[in-house]
Amino acid sequence: MRRIAVGRDGIEAGAAETRPASVGTIGTMTIKRIRPALLALSLLLAACAPRQVDLSTLSPDDLYTRGVAAHEERNWGRAIEMLEFFVAQHLGDPRAPDARFRLGEIHMTREEYPTAATHFQQFVIDFPTHPRALQARFNICESYYLLSP
Repeated sequence: MRRIAVGRDGIEAGAAETRPASVGTIGTMTIKRIRPALLALSLLLAACAPRQVDLSTLSPDDLYTRGVAAHEERNWGRAIEMLEFFVAQHLGDPRAPDARFRLGEIHMTREEYPTAATHFQQFVIDFPTHPRALQARFNICESYYLLSP
């Protein structure tokens, strides 16, 4: 490689410049040293990642209990996941109305008013004679009211 210098008088060519192989390039030895560290780091991160539970393997009691616990802990995402699966799979369960109502409440809390209204509407359709049906109807109206500008 030749060194070129620019001065007042123009361009001048200088002597050849040499540079060590390790400067500006990654040598084979460096990659061989980094690879095990990257592998160890990726395994560590994979081990620390939260494990997904196959919801279809949980009993209705576990689904409902975990969903209610997540709701009370204000873990909205987990509560929605558990309660929606519970309602979809166990609509005939006596706890299904409570699970559906909780879903509406969670979405209201998250200011997801159209989704909340949908859950309350589905509550009224599925459980029209339930004692909380009137409250669900009111919550539908409130959801749309809060959605309006």
